[in-house]
This record gives sequence, C-alpha cells and structure tokens, in this order.
Amino acid sequence: MPRRDDLHSTRTRRDDLRRARRADLRARHNDLRVRQRDLAIYFHHWRLGARAHPSAAYPPLALINAPIPKPGRWPGFPPQQSPPEHRLRRPHNRVWDAAGPVQTEAAAREAVARRVREGLVEAGLRFVKVLGWGGLGVVALLEREGGGGRMVCKMDLKDRGDKGVQEEGLMHLRTAGAKHVVQRVVLNDRRAMRPASRASQVDEDDGDDYEMVDSDEVMQDMEMSATEKLDLDPQALFIEYLPRGRLDDYIAKVGEANTRFPDKVLWRIFECLFRGVVGMAYPDAFQTIGCNPRTENIPQVSETCAGFPILTSHCSRETMVHFDIDPLNVLVGEYDQGEHSDVPLLKIADLGIARIFNDELRMDVDRLWAMRRCGKSDILTPEHFSQEWDHIEDTPWEAQAATAGNFSWWTNLYQIMWSLITLHHPEYPPVVEQLQLTHPDGSVTTEWTYGGYLLSPRFAATSSALRNLVALCLVDNPNRRPAMSTLEETIERHVRGDGFESDQDRAAKEWAGQLFGGAPPPPEPVREFGGEGVDEGMRGGGVEEMWDQERGQLKGPEDEVAYRARMQAQEDERIREVNRIVGIRRAPRIKILVDRWAPGFVADLLI
Repeated sequence: MPRRDDLHSTRTRRDDLRRARRADLRARHNDLRVRQRDLAIYFHHWRLGARAHPSAAYPPLALINAPIPKPGRWPGFPPQQSPPEHRLRRPHNRVWDAAGPVQTEAAAREAVARRVREGLVEAGLRFVKVLGWGGLGVVALLEREGGGGRMVCKMDLKDRGDKGVQEEGLMHLRTAGAKHVVQRVVLNDRRAMRPASRASQVDEDDGDDYEMVDSDEVMQDMEMSATEKLDLDPQALFIEYLPRGRLDDYIAKVGEANTRFPDKVLWRIFECLFRGVVGMAYPDAFQTIGCNPRTENIPQVSETCAGFPILTSHCSRETMVHFDIDPLNVLVGEYDQGEHSDVPLLKIADLGIARIFNDELRMDVDRLWAMRRCGKSDILTPEHFSQEWDHIEDTPWEAQAATAGNFSWWTNLYQIMWSLITLHHPEYPPVVEQLQLTHPDGSVTTEWTYGGYLLSPRFAATSSALRNLVALCLVDNPNRRPAMSTLEETIERHVRGDGFESDQDRAAKEWAGQLFGGAPPPPEPVREFGGEGVDEGMRGGGVEEMWDQERGQLKGPEDEVAYRARMQAQEDERIREVNRIVGIRRAPRIKILVDRWAPGFVADLLI
C-alpha cells in the first residue's frame, strides 16, 4: 500500500502540471490576441496607405478598445455609393544604381572570396561578377571552366544559423522539372554520367603490375568530389542563369518608349506566368520518373493542369505559395522553336520565402498569423489584408474563411499581369470596386474586384477579354476567381488562335524581337552532301551535331553512308544507356505522386 504522503505528493505534482498547462494556454492565448490586435492596427493604416505615417504609432482608441476577434462573421463590403478614385503609383523605372546596399558590400565581396577559396576553383568554376547582395546573402555569376555554361550562385553572407538559402533550395527541389520556374543546377549531375571508362590500365609491356593512372582522370575525380561538396553545402544554392534579365526592366523600357505591349505578346507572357504557377501548385509533379532532383538535373517539361486534382479552398492537398511574385522576380530566358518562338521563355524566380501549404501549416496558428505580412508590403493580396481576419478566432482553416488566409495557387496568380497592362506598379492601397465582369464563357457576374481600373477607357486599346480575365483574377474572394482549367483553356485559345500565323502575329513577333533583343533565327535548311539532303532519320540533336563536326572529313557518298550508319549506331547506344540508367523512355513524362495527392487517384502520364 502506498503511503498517504506519497499519494498526496503525486496529486500535488499533477495539480501543478495542470496549473502550468492552463497558464501556458492562457499565455499563448494572450500572445495571440496581442498579435491579432497589432496586425489589425497595422492593416487599418495599411488600407489607408499610411504604413509609415506618424499616426501609425498612435492608433485610434476605437481600434485599441475594439474586441479581438470581432464577433460573428465579416459582413462584407458596404454598398458602393460612387465610383472609387484610383491612385496609380509610379511607373516602372530601370534601376541603374549599385547591385545592393553599400553597408553590406564589403561582406558580400568577402562571402564571394570565401566561396572561391572553399571550393569553386577545385570544382572547375570561375567567378564572373557579383549580381547583387542584401542583408542576408549575395548572388554571384559563375561559369564552368572550358565553356561549360554559366550559372548563378546564391550564398549566405556569413556562417550563421539562419536557413534562408537552405530552405530556398528545398523549394527548388519541389519544383524540379517545371519549365517555367527557375531550376536548381546540380553540379555533380549523376544523370549526365555515362558508364565510367577504365580510370586505369595495367601496362602489359613491361611486366609490372603497377597501374598507370591517367592524370586527367585524377583531376576529374577531384573535381567530382569538389562539386559533390558544393551540391551538399546548405549555405550555397546553384540555379540556372537567364541572361536577358528581369521582366521589370522590359516593362520600364516599354513605358519609357510611351507605347504598350501588343495583345499577342501579353497573352504569351500570361501563358508563361500561368504555367509557372501550375508548376508551383503541384509540388514534385513535373519530375521525370526515376530521377532524383537532389543528385540530377531533371529534364524540364511545360506545365499543364490537365489530369491533376482540383485544388479547392483550405483543401488538404499540398501546394506551394510563392509570396513574392512581381516583375522583379520574373526572369526572361531564351527563344526556342516551340512554344517560345514568338516571345522568349519567362520563369518565376526567387523562392526564398515560398512555403508548402499542407494540413500541418494550415493548423499552425502562430505561423499562419505571421504570414499576414509575408512578402513585399505593396504587393500583398486580399488573402493577407482582408478585414475578414479581424473576425477569426484561431485559424482561417477552422473558420473556413472565404478570403482571409485562403492561400493557394490563386495567390501566386493574383495581380501578375497588372503591371504589364498599366506599365505601373500596383495600386497602393488597393482599391476595390463592384463591377460586372465578363467570364471566358460569355457569362456576366457582379464581383468585388481590385482590377476595376483595368476596365477604364485608358486601357481600351488592350484586349477586353484579357483585361476582364485579369480583373477576375483580382476578385477579392478567391472562390470566385477563374478555375485553373478555365484559365489554361482561355489562354491557350488566345495564344494559338486558329493555328495560322496572321499579320498581327508576325507584327507581335517582330515587336517582341526588338524589345527582348532579337528573335531566334529561322530553322536551318537541311544540309546537303553531293546534291543529296540529309535524310529525316539523321535530323536531330546528337547525330546532327556530330555530322557538323566531321562532315568535312568525308570524301564521297560511300563515306557518307558509312559515317551516317556509325553515328546512328552510337546515338542508339547512347539512348539505350540513358533508358537503362534513368528507367524511362526518351521523352520525359510527368510524375504523378498518387499517395501525395489522393488515395486511389489515378491520372494518365503525360508525354
């Protein structure tokens, strides 16, 4: 039998634990209410355009004494008495000053020098220049020795505990293979490796058993180990380099010329941006089967929402929210002979504050409330600043809020085309307006939208269908914005047209070539040898390149036939080896993660 004093001691400890838990809950509750009140005051001034106004330090007594949270559900916007006044901010201007703040320039250069000392040279990389820096990190342009291509390296300024670059690298792993999102570069790409040739051989002539090691192969092994170390470095991130720069600079260039983007160019850009949003909406979904994004450069495919489950408000499926999409974080790439033959490829960049939304995050009260101020203050979305937040007790998910905290793929698309049409920065504070908007199917609905200014006569020269579609993307309630499939079908219809190149298409292509620095050259005609063209089976990447290199050594048609057969055999062997290593057919396929998206969900693999 336990003694009475032992039982009393046990009960006392239990009571102490209960009191401690209740005290902790009260403290957390009070902390949350303090944060809610602070955010309510901040966004009250934010909606008035007074972020830095002195009155922000002295909020009205009505706000201080108001109950937090407010009772009941948010009643919505009051009736609109008269058309609102739109306040356009400054136009986009090109930035000509230094690449970063002066106070951190020395630290930025020291960080680059440290990286050079710590392994860039050993990995066969050469420092080109510093692209920019800030309080947290520095961005440098590198290139491989021997002309192996350029890349960008993001690195921390100091060896410290924050994980900014590391977390951004994790986001790049989730978007690997998405063509319209900037891709991580794996230096030690295992996918590109071929079966290793003998690194050594026994010299049979002198009878010795010593191995004769090729010095070039030893250097290659050293480079491989150095690149592996850089790939694993949590404070360095290597991403692809897009030499044409930021979309923001081209918007400024068009504004300075007192002109506008042609409709066809706008639709093309919208297509790129939308596909980038799809690439983030479905993490891991665009990776080639059998490839590992940590150790391999994944083949890039153009994103589509076809075959994927629909992402609804507060749903349990994983999706990525960027939080920082604006023209500064959209980069312009190169032309190709496919979907980017008229306008170069555009990619969404800078995943530094992107987050994966899942059930765990949607139920995290502290992190969700902190995300109200995640991103640049002048490009926040209704999901950030809606007054509906003032009526939420814990999480928007529990309250099933229509707008507040309803972060998803539509948050990435919000206001993404505003600056391209207006050539100005988004309105601050944003102005909501109740308007009748025309949907792609021709139906008309009345919506509260922050895109009302796009429908003013000032922008009448731009396609009405495009302006209405963008205004629909700017609707306050995400549930009333266009569905992803509707956007894809509408953009595709306006981009492709009737399938024939019109005078308008040719004019837009020429205009884009002048803006972005030149359109791609037309496809080269089939090369001839002795009056005969290279047959259809010989056209294509690897074989045609080898043909170019050795064509001058052929002496006649017989040599041509033999050479063609030899090169084709080598190409066939290469393809078989790639199939053996990667485990896929030559054409990339879309990876559908069945367990991640929905039990029993089946989707066709897209080729």
